[in-house]
Amino acid sequence: MNAALGLLGATEYLQAKFSRTAQLNVDDMVRNLTRSAMSKIHSSPWIDNKIKILALDKLEDMHLDVWPID
Repeated sequence: MNAALGLLGATEYLQAKFSRTAQLNVDDMVRNLTRSAMSKIHSSPWIDNKIKILALDKLEDMHLDVWPID
């Protein structure tokens, strides 16, 4: 989850500094990372259900921040 937060910060930085193509590439990278993290958290038998719900909710928010639904 920390990696996803770091990439979200990197996305915001790159959006301010680079071209739209670079922004889309970073957005895709963050989107794929959050999807992967969500899948791993959801399928893990070692994570408590309350923590899973909180982590998945946070990752979903991050995913929508990068890839909003119009």
